[in-house]
Parts: sequence; C-alpha cells; structure tokens
Amino acid sequence: MKKLQLLGSTLLCSTLLLTGCQSHEDKVKEEKKQEAKKKADKKKQQKIEKDYREHAKTFFEDMYTGAHQVNMQLDDPDSDKNDFKRRKDALEKDYKKYKDGMDKYPIKDKKNKQIHQFITDIYEIDKANQDYEGQVLNIKGLDNKIVRKLLCHEYFYYDMTMLMLGEKYENLEFEDLFDKRTVDYINTIITDGGNDPQNTLATFIARQGEDKQATKAQIKKLPKIDLDRYSKIVTEKDDETKSADRTNKAIDTVNKRLDKDSKISHVKGSINAHFYDVIKAEDEMFEHQDEYKEKLKQAEAQSK
Repeated sequence: MKKLQLLGSTLLCSTLLLTGCQSHEDKVKEEKKQEAKKKADKKKQQKIEKDYREHAKTFFEDMYTGAHQVNMQLDDPDSDKNDFKRRKDALEKDYKKYKDGMDKYPIKDKKNKQIHQFITDIYEIDKANQDYEGQVLNIKGLDNKIVRKLLCHEYFYYDMTMLMLGEKYENLEFEDLFDKRTVDYINTIITDGGNDPQNTLATFIARQGEDKQATKAQIKKLPKIDLDRYSKIVTEKDDETKSADRTNKAIDTVNKRLDKDSKISHVKGSINAHFYDVIKAEDEMFEHQDEYKEKLKQAEAQSK
C-alpha cells in the first residue's frame, strides 16, 4: 500500500513538473510570437510611412503641374474662364486622388501627420480662392478689366495667406523630408511661382478710380474679400490675433479708398495679426497710387 502511495506521489510530482515545464515553454513561445509580431508590425508601419511620403510627393507634383500652373493669355477675353475651369478641375481631381489614396496609409509618424495637414490646408486655401474667383467669373457682362482688377485684390490676399501657411509649417524642414524637385514644387506652390504680392497689390491700386466699375446690379452679385476664410486656416493657438473691432476699423479706412465693386468684407471674429498688418500696408500703399498708375500705363503701352 505504501509503495502504491509512493508511486502515486511520484507520478503526481512528475505530472506537475511536466505541466510546469510545458507552461513555461508555452509562455516562451507566446513571448517570441508577440515579439515577432511587433517587429513585423513595426516593419509594416515603416513601409506605410515611407510609401505615404511618395503619395504626398505625387500630390505636390500634381498641384505644380495642374492647379498651380497658370496659362492665361492677356489678349484672349475667354482665357480667364478657360484657365480657371482647368485649374478648378485639376484641384478637385488631384485632391480626390490624394484623399482616396489615404485609405492605404494609416500614418502614425508625427512629421507625416503634419505633411497631411499641410496638404489639407493647401487644398482649403485654394478652394476658398477658387470659390471667390468662380463667383466673379460667373457674373454676366462683367468687363474683363474689372474682373482682373478684382482678382488682383483677391490674389494679393491669397498670396499673403500662402506665405503665412509656409511660416506655419516652417518647422517641417521640407529639405530633410523630400528630394530637391519636390521641395521646389512646394516652394512654388507657397510663393505662387515667386510672384511678388506687393506687385499684385500695386496693379490693383493702379486700377482704382478708373471710369470702369461694375454696375449696381453686378455689385450685388459680387463677392467681397473675406479674410475670415483664410485666417482660420493659417492661425494656430499661440499666434497673435487682432480683435474684430480693431480689424474692421482698419478695413473701413481702406474701403474709403476703394471702388464700390472692390470692398473688403468686415471680419466676424479675431483674425491673425498678420492680416491686420497687411490691411494697414494696403492703406499705406495708396500713398503711391499715382506712381503705380504711371508704371501700369507704361507696361500696357509696351505690351501693345
């Protein structure tokens, strides 16, 4: 009987030891399995982040060759509308292509998330700009010179907004993220091909006070320059802002100098302080209006 009890105890101990060893082996196997999965997931995510950069590069190239490629001809009255339609279609097509492709890229990298937001901001600014331009171009019977006068004003504020956007994302250091060609595309998009906003505004100011203005009926349909749409995109939490009251007083001062068809709309809330400075600068530039008119006159004479 004692031998049987001893044998039973021995078998029980052996079973417990075997179970313990098996449990340890299973634990080690599971840990190795989890470690292998982590490495595989990390490698997969690294590929996603790398492939996303290529996806972003494609968007910048598409924008450079499409929505940001201007092909207007000054001597063609229909040029504005034709080129606008091409750029508008390109913007929607290229952004849709980018956005739809994002399903493949569940990005987690901080830099890549910033790039994605940068692209989103570019689209929203371009869309706001094109909405304004489209409304102007759709007004029947509006003289082409009036159209270009109004678009000079809008594009001045658009160009300044894009420069502010570049400042917002200057910490991204695109040179470290993309090849030189892509960086050049980005710089061209931000600077509107190196266009000087001051020259654009000077042309607009030179056009103020001419006999040709939109009719009362056309003015009712014309959009006003709306700074709220741009300010909300480029302004971050820590950015300096100016109150609506203070900004609107500055706008009123400028509006007194402008044609009835060229007014700036009052802002609804606080805006980026840079826009306040730009409004003040526009007012100051009117002190040189005669000079701008003479330069424009000479430029037009040379182009004939």
